[in-house]
Amino acid sequence: ESRTICEIGPGYGRLADIYAQMTDCRYFFFDICPSLYISESYFRHLYPDQVASFQRYRHFDDLERAIEGKRFAFLTPNQIELFPSEFFDMVINIDSFSEMKQGTVQAYTENIARIIKTGGLSYFRNLSPDMMSMVGTTTYSVPQKQDYYLPENWEVLVDRHWPLNPAYQEIISRRLS
Repeated sequence: ESRTICEIGPGYGRLADIYAQMTDCRYFFFDICPSLYISESYFRHLYPDQVASFQRYRHFDDLERAIEGKRFAFLTPNQIELFPSEFFDMVINIDSFSEMKQGTVQAYTENIARIIKTGGLSYFRNLSPDMMSMVGTTTYSVPQKQDYYLPENWEVLVDRHWPLNPAYQEIISRRLS
């Protein structure tokens, strides 16, 4: 079934490519400019007619026109605020929230709580806060486990140490309303 997916910090897009091969999803990359350049180049090679080029959109109407008929869009982190409520079916974050300041993660989760459709899912897998302190990632206020939780209209389906590497925390949630 078709899904509209938001990935924060997707790198070059290996997960997006898997979804694209198996479904007719639409995939939105949110990352810093150097990573967007790499992922857009990679996807332009794999899916030449399905890529909406990176631009500094200021209004959702402009973005909507640019992505019409395209499966892949490349956006900077601040552009997540342009999206209307309940736009995405799923949001994914793997390994980049633990690289951000606590306030940045909180801003993301506030936007995620707004832009995911009722019944939609979030998947977060990041280095656990305890492990971050152990490896010396304490130059700023690191995200805490509660920063990965969404508001009360979300149900936590999975909250565990990732079985393949217990240093990582894995949280899967669903929006109830």
